[in-house]
Amino acid sequence: MSDSYRTDAPWDREDGHGEVSDWTTRDKRPGEMVLSEDRRMKRFYNFAGAVKLARRDGWNTAPFNWPTDGARAHAAALADFEHLRRWCTDMMTDAYRTETRDHGTMQFRIEWVHDSDHGAPWVEECGHGEVSDWTTRDKLPGEMILSSDRRMKRFYNFAGAVKLARRDGWNTAPFNWPTEGARAHAAALADFEYLRRWCSDQWHYCGIVVTLLDADGEPDSIDASLWGIESEGDEYHEEVIGELITKCLHQITATIGE
Repeated sequence: MSDSYRTDAPWDREDGHGEVSDWTTRDKRPGEMVLSEDRRMKRFYNFAGAVKLARRDGWNTAPFNWPTDGARAHAAALADFEHLRRWCTDMMTDAYRTETRDHGTMQFRIEWVHDSDHGAPWVEECGHGEVSDWTTRDKLPGEMILSSDRRMKRFYNFAGAVKLARRDGWNTAPFNWPTEGARAHAAALADFEYLRRWCSDQWHYCGIVVTLLDADGEPDSIDASLWGIESEGDEYHEEVIGELITKCLHQITATIGE
């Protein structure tokens, strides 16, 4: 599925956007526009509602000197829809890296694909400090700003993370810290930096897909994949690719035996 399943979509973290539905299989309602779709699932943009918001809140867009408030509101809502549609389209791009590799007499296509079904690290994994939802409040004592987007911020509970690190034995390079307090502090700081880099798109979760190619270089029906992989770590990626090729070979053997 696409990266537009992520919870940090513009309409979730920013003010000033029209209402966007959750993924759904229902039909489009009057006043809605299809924002994005993936197989049977769709997301709808409440265009009629966005026009009302634009009129009420004074949204505007180029060329700005619209002859009436109605024209301005309609154009601004359309610009908002297009902005969100482009975001959805970008997030639904399939493979961001593709290679073709030979394996004996066979050829495989290797694809790296954004894993949009994987949530934020602190949601999906244990061993992280507490992270706030997007908020407009001020930073509390013991917190650090993890990410920000205009007026919205996410905070990392650094003081709480140090306590967790001390309690649960977190560690980080160079590992031989002189005291438990130094180890806990360094480990919490490493966790903060790891999450900060995810928030700033310096790394992401991906899936690796291996597909057998036929004699014409076209995809066959044999493939294997693994998801929820950190985008960094070429050595581990190579291990995964080797395992997925082996799975494909087993599928080929099973097919021949049928």
